Amino acid sequence: MKLYIILSAFVFLFEWFSSKPSIDELFTETIHLKTNRIEIKSDDIALPIVRVFAVDKYLVLQAIFHKKHLYVYDLETAELVNELYFVGRGHNEMTRMSSAYPYKNGLFMYADKSIIINDSIYDRCEPFSTKTKMPDNVKGSMIIAPINDDASVAIGIFPDTDKQFALLNDKFEVVNYFDEYPETSGTFTSSDLAMGFQGRITTSKNGFVYTSNVGNIMKFFKYNKSDVSKIKEYLFEIPKFTSVSTKTVTGVAQDRSNVVGSISVTASDNEYFMLFNDKLLGDKQRKSNTIYCFNLDGSPNKKITLDREVEHIFYSKKLKKLYAVGSEDDLPYIYEIVL
Repeated sequence: MKLYIILSAFVFLFEWFSSKPSIDELFTETIHLKTNRIEIKSDDIALPIVRVFAVDKYLVLQAIFHKKHLYVYDLETAELVNELYFVGRGHNEMTRMSSAYPYKNGLFMYADKSIIINDSIYDRCEPFSTKTKMPDNVKGSMIIAPINDDASVAIGIFPDTDKQFALLNDKFEVVNYFDEYPETSGTFTSSDLAMGFQGRITTSKNGFVYTSNVGNIMKFFKYNKSDVSKIKEYLFEIPKFTSVSTKTVTGVAQDRSNVVGSISVTASDNEYFMLFNDKLLGDKQRKSNTIYCFNLDGSPNKKITLDREVEHIFYSKKLKKLYAVGSEDDLPYIYEIVL
């Protein structure tokens, strides 16, 4: 009898793990879309790319290992039109840009423990930037994203809480901390959890979505009058990691068997687009032709399959078009996705 019970339990567990839901099962509609290459010269596209987004009719590309942090391209004329913010430690230079986002017709950046905002993406915008030093209690933030004129959301290591996110006011002071980290198989400090669950914040009209850099976690939030509420959560795959922290450095090692997950996310006025990679970290593949689309409330909309694999996607609200960054014969290109 005991043997039967043990075998039954084993069969149950096998069936549960075998039938573990995947993100693909959320979608009943799949559409196949073509990409058209925009003739921006490959020599003008700065690599490696950290993130891309659109402001008005312009593509803003954040790169590393270059003399400037940001490169601006006109999507209508297919030209490189500006290079912004020198890398360095001198006056008006930045050693590291932690995050950059569109903000009205300009830019919102978190760099060197300060918020830098400029009013316009157009020519000579650097001299008109304003800089605000961050309060001490958010000095451990990795990403800060604007929700609107009055509020921002931060994700990172916070010295006085074990929550995953912080809501900031217009002076970038903490209003409150919110939301728990997903449960893990081991016990970790809050600093290790922050490193293990690093991710992207993509803002939209009156809300935002968090997507994990590794594994497959999506959290959809709504913002209303200084209040943040989680409206939907998907925990398809919790990443496995181990702590490599020391007394002076915080860090984790991600398991090679983790799924890569969402590699690029962008938003229109009524939809989130998530470029998804179902390969393992150990495969070292960082591109995909699969885009999952969600409504702003987190409900699944449709699945898009592209005619090529790409590394980044971004949406221009001005032009009402979805774009991608990919490569051909090891050369980088920008593509319009024909919706």
